[in-house]
Amino acid sequence: MAAAPAAPAAPAAPAASAAPASGLSATSLYCGDLSPESTEAQLYELFSTIGPVVSIRVCRDLITRRSLGYAYVNFQQGPDAARAIDVLNFQVVNGKPIRIMYSQRDPALRKSGVGNIFIKNLDKEIDNKALYDTFSQFGNIVSAKVATDMQGQSKGYGFVQFDTAEAAEGAISKVNGMLMNDKQVYVGPFQRRGERGGGPSTFNNVYVKNLHESVTEDMLREVFEKHGTLTSVVVMKDAEGKSKGFGFVCFEDTDAAKKAVEELDGYDKVEDKAWIVCRAQKKAEREAELKAKFDAERRERMEKMAGANLYIKNLEDTVDDAKLRELFAEFGTITSCRVMRDTSGARCVDSPEPVSNRRALTAAIRGIDARTRAPPSRAPTPRIRGNLNSVGSGKKSKRFFRVAFFRVQRDRVSPTTRRAAHSPHRPPPETLPRFPTAAVPRSSRSRPRTRPPAR
Repeated sequence: MAAAPAAPAAPAAPAASAAPASGLSATSLYCGDLSPESTEAQLYELFSTIGPVVSIRVCRDLITRRSLGYAYVNFQQGPDAARAIDVLNFQVVNGKPIRIMYSQRDPALRKSGVGNIFIKNLDKEIDNKALYDTFSQFGNIVSAKVATDMQGQSKGYGFVQFDTAEAAEGAISKVNGMLMNDKQVYVGPFQRRGERGGGPSTFNNVYVKNLHESVTEDMLREVFEKHGTLTSVVVMKDAEGKSKGFGFVCFEDTDAAKKAVEELDGYDKVEDKAWIVCRAQKKAEREAELKAKFDAERRERMEKMAGANLYIKNLEDTVDDAKLRELFAEFGTITSCRVMRDTSGARCVDSPEPVSNRRALTAAIRGIDARTRAPPSRAPTPRIRGNLNSVGSGKKSKRFFRVAFFRVQRDRVSPTTRRAAHSPHRPPPETLPRFPTAAVPRSSRSRPRTRPPAR
């Protein structure tokens, strides 16, 4: 397989950059990939070595005033701006190589994507400068960037934007399928996220997992190329070069990708391991799908156990699970019965048929809770409460548990009213003196005095 065209030899002295394309400012430069510590003073000191600088502005957040990672530099003369691109582009400032190009203030032209190409399956050693040097022989490059993660490591793909669409088409036709650092790269026109497809019905990228350690990219290509033309094949490996057990196969045609998924899912002719072949999903799409799945399972579980629990507190320390189960067994089938011994680790188990246990729960609440209306003794009396789905926090000295039954609402009597009703010091209501208010004339009853109106 042929290698990608080598970058042209660097000249002895930096030559002047090509004139900016139409719509680009000849004296204003965009300086990107700045570190957060970069300031206007540092950039002025750097760019003033090229020529007279009119102004420099580092763009910052309006609230936090933190750097957004890019700045604008304005020169007095156009040749100085072109020379700054040739000399200072990709120079390291505060530990990060900066990226310089002509400023494009028109958002319509900036977002049009004309002349922009996409390169993937790049080697980790290829950076912005190597990408720029490789594609600069095909035309005037406006911008070249390799995508990186938070640690600055290459993600394996990048973008190159030319000033004309003809230069981009020439780069695609000559570099696509070539080797760069012994890795076959894919070069194609840039597509926006909404234009790429990749949905459940239209996709080109196929995900393969459960691969044996001996499976290589050549073996994977040999199996999948029977179903259509392939643009790239990769087996993911760790830092030591060992296979992670999964990889990706990208087809040129969506129909070929669908056919491969249908026919190769469950393929087990390599080391007796069945492959799992499916559509490759983006990380955000996969996370959203898993979240929706877990939320549905949680709702189903909560609906199933809603109202199927009883909460009892104020138990003696000698009450255990067996005594509790024996106490409630006469009212219906118990799916779980547990005395909680600590404030953490509470468990709630529901009944498999909560609707059929309505009568059992009603009988349990009325039968057991009726004992709470008896005069209090030294031993604490159990109290049962329905319509409770979570255990509240309490002291370790308290013991409480939950029994699985169906939810039933009931009127509650406050502890203060209950204690007052059974107090031995309160006389019965019929012995209290009553005053005959009916014998007192209505006109002679005391009325609240009102203040006379002010004069």
